[in-house]
Amino acid sequence: MSKRTILSTMILMTACLLVSGAALAQESQVIHFQGILTGPDGGRLRTDIYDVTFSIWDQESGGQEPIWSEMQVVEVTEGLFDVFLGNVNALSPDAFTYMEGDSQLRYLQIQVSGDDPMTPRTQIAKTPNSFVSSRVLGDVLTGPGSLKLTEPIDQREGFVALADLSGSSMKLMDPVDEREGFVALSDASGNSMKLMDRQVDGVPLAEMAVNLSESSFRLIDPVDKREGFVARADASGNSMNLMYRGADGVPLIEMNGGIGGEASMVMFNPQPEPPAVLMQMNTIPSDGASLVMFNPQPEPPAEALLEMNTTQYGANLAMAAPGAGGLRTDIDHPVMEISTGLGNIGSIYMFNPQPEPPAILTSMVSSMEGASLSMYEPSYDGQGDLMFDVYVSGQGASISLSDE
Repeated sequence: MSKRTILSTMILMTACLLVSGAALAQESQVIHFQGILTGPDGGRLRTDIYDVTFSIWDQESGGQEPIWSEMQVVEVTEGLFDVFLGNVNALSPDAFTYMEGDSQLRYLQIQVSGDDPMTPRTQIAKTPNSFVSSRVLGDVLTGPGSLKLTEPIDQREGFVALADLSGSSMKLMDPVDEREGFVALSDASGNSMKLMDRQVDGVPLAEMAVNLSESSFRLIDPVDKREGFVARADASGNSMNLMYRGADGVPLIEMNGGIGGEASMVMFNPQPEPPAVLMQMNTIPSDGASLVMFNPQPEPPAEALLEMNTTQYGANLAMAAPGAGGLRTDIDHPVMEISTGLGNIGSIYMFNPQPEPPAILTSMVSSMEGASLSMYEPSYDGQGDLMFDVYVSGQGASISLSDE
């Protein structure tokens, strides 16, 4: 029998020709292949049916075993034939993948009936090498506005992205238990991103959200599912809270900022429950700034032990202390007070915490007119007598001592 040769061939990939479940499971596709068979004299073979063996090799000639092969019964019409490679033996991406150091080229060999294989083998163009990308067949599913990555064995979803006129979403799932690990949503109401609890369905451990009225960020305790940190921003200002783990919605540290430049920070004592204020800082552009610290005992905490204020008129530092009869109930009765005011006015007062209210022990006052230092006799029955007094002014100086 005369040796036949291929005068011309054309190879093309036809995507998703095999769409049955079995085809997806086997990751199989086909290659559409057309050619012309001629005899030794160059004339086309007569119209007939022939047994043709097709095989794929990783070298142009020689070799022990083909990468893939199949035999088809091919109808030849005046030399022309048209086949789908892979119709008999599944043609998978493995035929076009290679290990490091192996040949990246692939060649098609054709053998008609009992003739010798045709030579030379035909190099397969790059288009069928897109078979490598078809390894995602069965792993990646696409559709209008959707993309899904699935586990290749049992087709469990690991990633889902959806988009339509109402919004878009993206989810990452554990391929073992199919619980959501990450969720992002965007629609007309706003956007959100969540890192989910892997132990409980639908419970976020971290959440960021932005909508038309505010934006927020939350961290949630994975054990008791209570909020641990909350930050919010809206038209009125910003806030950040570190939350008390013993009760829902109760902060231990609360920070706020307003659109007018005002700001505050409050720290709470977690005992007793509910938490009570231990320290408070405030600043208001039109009024000034203040720092107040409270004694945590008795329960609940009483009035301030230390207070600092600064305004456009001056500054003030006042300290109160517990006495034998209990904590001072009013910062107006301090044990030490430092004040400054406009016009270079300043003063320091020190008080005796006994009796209540405290009486002045020492005072230092400075103004445009002069300065004075006064010391008083300690007394447990009202204000003590003046014992020592120094006064300095533009007119001179004086010192007074009590003779008692």
